[in-house]
Amino acid sequence: LFDALLVGLCADFFRTLGLFPDPAGLIDGALFMIVGLFIMALGQYFYMSSAQCCGPRDTFLVAIGKRLPRLPIGAVNTIILCAVLAAGWMLGAPIGVGTLLSTFGIGVAMQIVFRLFRFEPRSIRHRDLLETTAALLGHATGEPL
Repeated sequence: LFDALLVGLCADFFRTLGLFPDPAGLIDGALFMIVGLFIMALGQYFYMSSAQCCGPRDTFLVAIGKRLPRLPIGAVNTIILCAVLAAGWMLGAPIGVGTLLSTFGIGVAMQIVFRLFRFEPRSIRHRDLLETTAALLGHATGEPL
């Protein structure tokens, strides 16, 4: 829930800070996006490897990945995103260069980052919201996580 509520607000906030210049053209924009995809993949690694409950999109990714164990998890992600892209296109959504780059690039970035850290998300048993809450409450009372 926090992801859905805060991502857009944080993106708007950091955009107003002006820390990064606006890309001057297609090449600059593509480079910014590629760097962003790797930052996103690194963030995915950090929260998925902690086993503290994945969001619905990543839970779906892991579930489909477990049913397709021969495919790298990055390829599974690309297949899911291609299906979503196709559905959006059929519903009349505009498809641009950034949409295509992110659809096909995040799986590659994810695969590279996960391999660098020797992480396989299908092998992690993620806690659900109740288990995470119970662990946090237990930790607050002095019990080990």
